Amino acid sequence: MKKHLFLLLIVVTCLSLSVFSALADPDMWYADDEGPEIEDKYGFGKAGYFEPSVLLVWERNYTAGSYSFSTASQVLYKVLAVYNNSEYGYNYKLDYKHEFHWVHSLCYLNSSGEWEELTVWRGSNAREGTIIDHTSISFTYIRDYGFRLEEETALNGGAEGGLPSVGPYDYVYYKVYYGKIAAVTAVWQVLEGGGSGKYSWKLIVESEPQGMPFRLGGKTYLTPLTKTYSWSGPKTWNIEFEALPSEALRPYKVEIYVYTSPWAYSCAVTETKWELTNARFDLYVKSDLGPFGRAYYEVSVGEYGRVGYCSLEVRVKVYYSAAPAYLTVKTNIDGMNNETLVAVNGTLVDTPTVLSAEGGFTVELSAKSSTTCEHGEDTGLPDTMSVKCIAPSCACRTWTSETLSLSEAYVEFSVEILRGSVAVYRVRGSTREQLWSKSASYYKDRVRLGPLDLGGYRLEFKLCPYKSPSGAVNKVKVSGVRVYEESRYVFSKWVVFDEDWNVVYDPPANITITVPPGANWTAIAYYNASPTFLKVESRPQGVEVLANGTARATPFTVSEEAGFTVLLEAPPRWGGYVFANWTVYDSSGSIVASSLSPAFTASVPSGEYYRAVAFYRVEYESRRIDGSVYYLGYQWLNTTAVTLSPGLWIVDSGPVPPNPSNETLVYATLLAANGSYMLVPATRLLVNVTEPVALPALNCSGEYCEPKLVVEALNYSGYYLVGLGIGDWTKPGETEEVLEALLLPNGTTLAVYNVTLYNISGGVKYWLPVIVTSVKVELDALYAEEGVYLVWNVSYSHLAPEWVHSWLNVTEAKPYQLLKCRLYRGGRKLWEQDLWTLPEGLELPDNPYSSYAGLYVPYSELRKLFGFDVAVLEAKVEWEAIRVPLARSAEVRFAPLALGVSLDRDGRWIWTVYPVELRGYEEGVPVKLGGKLIVLFNGSRLELEPGGLDYDVFTFETPSFEVGHGTLVLRYVPPRTRNLVYYLYPADF
Repeated sequence: MKKHLFLLLIVVTCLSLSVFSALADPDMWYADDEGPEIEDKYGFGKAGYFEPSVLLVWERNYTAGSYSFSTASQVLYKVLAVYNNSEYGYNYKLDYKHEFHWVHSLCYLNSSGEWEELTVWRGSNAREGTIIDHTSISFTYIRDYGFRLEEETALNGGAEGGLPSVGPYDYVYYKVYYGKIAAVTAVWQVLEGGGSGKYSWKLIVESEPQGMPFRLGGKTYLTPLTKTYSWSGPKTWNIEFEALPSEALRPYKVEIYVYTSPWAYSCAVTETKWELTNARFDLYVKSDLGPFGRAYYEVSVGEYGRVGYCSLEVRVKVYYSAAPAYLTVKTNIDGMNNETLVAVNGTLVDTPTVLSAEGGFTVELSAKSSTTCEHGEDTGLPDTMSVKCIAPSCACRTWTSETLSLSEAYVEFSVEILRGSVAVYRVRGSTREQLWSKSASYYKDRVRLGPLDLGGYRLEFKLCPYKSPSGAVNKVKVSGVRVYEESRYVFSKWVVFDEDWNVVYDPPANITITVPPGANWTAIAYYNASPTFLKVESRPQGVEVLANGTARATPFTVSEEAGFTVLLEAPPRWGGYVFANWTVYDSSGSIVASSLSPAFTASVPSGEYYRAVAFYRVEYESRRIDGSVYYLGYQWLNTTAVTLSPGLWIVDSGPVPPNPSNETLVYATLLAANGSYMLVPATRLLVNVTEPVALPALNCSGEYCEPKLVVEALNYSGYYLVGLGIGDWTKPGETEEVLEALLLPNGTTLAVYNVTLYNISGGVKYWLPVIVTSVKVELDALYAEEGVYLVWNVSYSHLAPEWVHSWLNVTEAKPYQLLKCRLYRGGRKLWEQDLWTLPEGLELPDNPYSSYAGLYVPYSELRKLFGFDVAVLEAKVEWEAIRVPLARSAEVRFAPLALGVSLDRDGRWIWTVYPVELRGYEEGVPVKLGGKLIVLFNGSRLELEPGGLDYDVFTFETPSFEVGHGTLVLRYVPPRTRNLVYYLYPADF
């Protein structure tokens, strides 16, 4: 034996029928067929691994004998011969003798079509024979023919033959196949002396934040955790993982990072990232030996999967939030078709799918306009119908379905033929009609027939292997029979439900949904359906209402496939409240019906979404918080008149009539000790007051305020309530969108809310009515002889209806807020004044709807700024550092004004004066304003009223004088103007 040969041990047991069927035809090898467990029969317990350089699949090749299995495809001698030839390299054309030390099993196909282990024995029969030791059987390569099996006794039959007698032989030859090395080495292990024989991979579980519970393989742990899984042979793991909620936090996202190498030769690690919204999943890992003796891994989680080499690290990171938001997106025909119908933010996704985020989020949903769905019918046929035989002992076999009912049916099935035929018939009574047939030596396909009328028919499948004399294994198989009809489905509408399956949105087409923090909503795209909904609510919620005689607590939803009517009966009194009215809103928020009676019949047209709200008013003693009622966006609510005593309090808010919304615009500002903050809707907030405090909880010194963290927000662990305000200034677009829908074009605001503060142990319930509006501004100019007063005239842009004012006893309707009144030119701020601040000496009449800010600007300053140009500025009203939502600004024109003068010197001097608006350096245009002219002559003062029809004209006489010494001074004083400011050029003589 040559010195470079290695001692090998290969232990192979009989495989399943599918594997050996593949080996019979090397082109049908399946890489995912599992190999056998390694049996360490000869004590190679510390064996290492190396890459096979040659794989030989050996096939018995001989003619027919005394056994019925007498063809090459029926008796297989499978030898996994692996070696590393250091002298000749990886040379497949070996022409010298090699000795292989091997132990293996031989398998054959018995007369029942099953694979059995074939023992190699010596002797006249198995009972008297001796099992041959396979550790020393030699093979010699014969070029162009294959390998010859040599033993001490020639294999030419007889009592000393090494195999069961199959007829006289001169030699026994084997066919050799090369190739598909990578596929096979992923299944088999090869042992060689030396090495530890151990591999391992890691699973690391982390969370944000750390210290969160999770379940792994049925046991509960806390993050972080590192777990090592060792292996020394082919092995699989199916590990159950579930992220668990804590008392304050819930998981909303799982990231899985897989670190392994896509290359066996370099082992360079790359990262693959998978993202899940489901906190529970199964991690599947399969290990084996790969090329170059490297470890090989298959990793999968649900639809995700990856393979790799050398090493494996799986890192699971779970993200937690106090108020995660979820949205399940699905259709009403999920599972009925194979087409992807729904797009999320423009990307098609399979449904159902779950979207999640740390807090609230916004998502765009769209659905395809139509699709085709299948409606299947049970055939009663088995999943697989097959006939397999060794010719010539072959016979046909027939399977018949149950009686079917579909009149426009499609029939699908998979066919595999290895020398045989398949025929499909439609049978009813004595009628038997062939629908399809195929006869072939080899055929494999998926067949679809139709549309067919199968009403009252049965399907018949006839499978026939060939009756050939060759001794071949013939097989015919039909599997996966499906009978179904196809229907066209057209998109109808989206409907979004909350956690209790109450309707949140009911838009007709593609939509944008904003899911609030802590919500778990479901969006369904309906096809070929017009679901009709009536959501029944109450103010406050939780009232027990009868719907067609059935008692249910609000909110709840009544739904039907078409239009319907329902009798709603609300209790006249409930929990300290008394019934006020029923109000019904359509999907746009418009009122469609109302009733003062607790019993009310609501009608909903087909495909519509209505809301019926039973409004209640407080019956028990309550105390209104003194202070203003009107508020602007991003303004603190002033509840300083109420001191919250230590204890548990409820802070709540919600819309009240005529507000059609079911959401509040009152937000709570929450602050953590580490400085992080969030704004959340102020609804049913449970707070723990640790020391007496009024809201907002601020310590202020001058204009600087420091929050006081003394009101614990128990709904949001680790956060404190600082105060209440209007809208979420961190999301200005959303606040403006909600407010804009409630500010009507006719100047009416429907944004009316009620804020309540009460101790859960009893006592006074404090309430504050809140009317949300915006502001508008006009700029008035009040003129003096040497300058102009600029006055910002600020008023609310929208007011509540008069009946709301009467109901809430509202007496003030003009802005009181500490706003900044500003004038901008091209984005540059020129002037600013605080609202309610006027220059000394300027007195303005009181106005029930307007508040003022003013300042005095000399004409000389305006002339210096603008020269002879007409300047356009923008008057605005803003908070100190942020704009007021939906505030209306004003465009203000600043124009230069001069005096035109003509003089008649015939005797006494007669002066004619008129105001002229300048247009740059062009000739001015006389204007008619109705102002007055101030004439100062030698210390005397004269005020003149204008004459003239087309423009202001002033006429007066003076004695003659020497011009140029300021003897005559003329000053024009225009009347009050709005959004137009004149600045005058003087006229001195």
